[in-house]
Amino acid sequence: MAPRDSEGAIPTDPDVAPDAAPDGDGLASNVDQQEFDRAMEQEEQQELPVFAQVRATKYVELDKESAVELQCLVHALPEANERVSAGIEQQLAACKLVHEAETARLEEMLRAERARQEQELKERLAAKRQRREQQTGDVESTEPEDDSLVDERETMETQTQLEEQAMAYRESLVARQQQELAGVMRELEHKTAVDQCLVAEREHSLLEEKLNRERRALQQSLLADQQHREAQLHQKVQLEAAAEAVAERELTVLQEQFGQEQAAATAQEHEKQEARRR
Repeated sequence: MAPRDSEGAIPTDPDVAPDAAPDGDGLASNVDQQEFDRAMEQEEQQELPVFAQVRATKYVELDKESAVELQCLVHALPEANERVSAGIEQQLAACKLVHEAETARLEEMLRAERARQEQELKERLAAKRQRREQQTGDVESTEPEDDSLVDERETMETQTQLEEQAMAYRESLVARQQQELAGVMRELEHKTAVDQCLVAEREHSLLEEKLNRERRALQQSLLADQQHREAQLHQKVQLEAAAEAVAERELTVLQEQFGQEQAAATAQEHEKQEARRR
């Protein structure tokens, strides 16, 4: 009776070499590695659009914030203009008060000058009458009338001169005030333009600085997020690669065990055949 085969032994052809099987397994391992690489590349391609979408969303939010800040700047400029206009009105009011005070002072000076000249005229006329009375004594009635006409004409001429002087003073004062007001207006307009330009430049500089800070912070955040995702993906790839390596080692061990069992079965079968021949 032929001896019973060993338990678990797999009958094989004795003409086939025990080391022939691993060649096919090595080819399968290469195919599996290629599929793994393709899977990793596909997963990476799926992650990249997520990065791009997050970056685009952040930049859209930053653009919206920039638009809001720009709108605030647009609203701030009229308010600054109103403040500057209020300052101009205050300065003009102060200038007007100064001019009114100066006008009142000049009017008082004109009244005093007119009173002085009128007093001097009265004194001259009184002295003239006194001299005439002392020189002529009793004269005809026509002579005092002629002297009275002369005095009246002289008085009218003096009043006319005083009025002309007062009018000239007023015209000179008005012209000087208009020149001063025009100068003040030019200076204030120039100052207003400079202030508005400085306000706009300052607001624009502050806005640009803020946007640059936010953009840098966003870029750093996106970079950190991308590095974190890449690290996670790299760790995942390493874990899968390690798992694949463990699987390959286990497969290699199984292949070696299979080869050993196949060699043992072949040797046992060969011994059985030799025993039957004897």
